[in-house]
Amino acid sequence: MLAVDPTRMTPAVRHNDGLDYVPTDKKVLFGHHFAAIAGAGPLVGP
Repeated sequence: MLAVDPTRMTPAVRHNDGLDYVPTDKKVLFGHHFAAIAGAGPLVGP
């Protein structure tokens, strides 16, 4: 049903404008993702 096509460009590559769409490393993306999740922890509480 679903398959990854390694030849297909991602939106970050296809629409690269230097602002909203910028290709980056996976490690950077996961860092931003987890920082956003953990950032509200001290405010919201356990």
